[in-house]
Amino acid sequence: RLVSVVTASSNSGAQCVRDLLQQEALKGKAKVRAVYRTKEKADAALAELGKHDNLECIHGVDAMKMDTLMTAFEGAEVAVIVTPHDAAVGFANDAEMCHNMVNAAVSCNVKHIVYVGSWTVAVSQYIKIISSRFASTEKLLRELGEQKKITWNHLRSGFFNQNLVHMMGHGVKAGKVRFPDMKIPCVDPRDMGTMAAFIACSDYAKEHANCCYEVSGPENLTSAQIVEAIGTAVGKKVEYEPVPIKEHMEKLPQFMKEVFHCMEELPDSIPCTDDVEKVTGIRARTLSAWLNENAAAFA
Repeated sequence: RLVSVVTASSNSGAQCVRDLLQQEALKGKAKVRAVYRTKEKADAALAELGKHDNLECIHGVDAMKMDTLMTAFEGAEVAVIVTPHDAAVGFANDAEMCHNMVNAAVSCNVKHIVYVGSWTVAVSQYIKIISSRFASTEKLLRELGEQKKITWNHLRSGFFNQNLVHMMGHGVKAGKVRFPDMKIPCVDPRDMGTMAAFIACSDYAKEHANCCYEVSGPENLTSAQIVEAIGTAVGKKVEYEPVPIKEHMEKLPQFMKEVFHCMEELPDSIPCTDDVEKVTGIRARTLSAWLNENAAAFA
C-alpha cells in the first residue's frame, strides 16, 4: 500500500516517515510518499533519510491550492494528515487547509485517513481559539465516515514537550521557574508520528476504523517534577515557585489564557492515557528522554 504523509516536515509527520522506513516491525509494509511545500524541505529530508526504494519525496504542494493537493494523494491508500501551521499567518487558515487536504484525499479515493489533531477539541467550550483549528476537521471526517466514503482515526495530541521551552525556558535560565501548580502528561510529538505509522500499516478497517485516540506521555507530572527534570537535564539547580493561575494568565495572549482557564476549571482536562502503547506496543517516550536530547533549548 502507498501511504501519503502530509505535511512530512512537521515533527509528527517526519517521525511517521522515519518509522515507516526504519521501524523494524514496519519495514517493507508500505510505500511512502513524503509531501512538502518547498524543495528545500524535501531536499533536507532526503539528506537525513537517505535513499530508499519505497520512498518518494515530492514538493510544491500547498494546502491552500487544491490543484497541487491531488499530486499528494493520487494512488494512495492511506493518508496521514497533520494539521499545518504557519506562525507568520496565525491560526486563521489552519482548518481550511485541513478541509482541503481531506477533500483532496477523498477525491483521490484514499481509503483511510489518520488525522493528527489536538486534545483541545474535547474541551472546546473552554479552549475556543486553538480547538477551532481541529474541531471542524474531526466533524468532516465523521460525516465522511457515516457516508461510507472513508474510515478515519483522530490522534488527539496532548501538551507537547517543546511548549515547556516557551513557558519555562526564561525561568530555567534565571534559575527560578514561576508557574502554576498543575499536572501535565507531556507528550513527545514523535509519538504521534509513530502511532500514525503503525495504524497506516495495520488492518486499519478492523483494528482502528473510526477510533479516536488520546495521545499523551506515560507520566502525569506535577509542575515541580517537570522543573526538577529540566534542571537535571541542563545540569543546574532550578528552583520552582508555584503561582496562582490567574496571576500567570495576566500576560498571556488570549488563546493561552483559554488553556490555563480550562486547566483551572478542569485540572484533569489533558488526558493521560496508554493509547501510544496500545496501538504500537511501544511505551510512550518519557519527558526525561526528550529533555536529554533537547537540553540545549533551555540553555
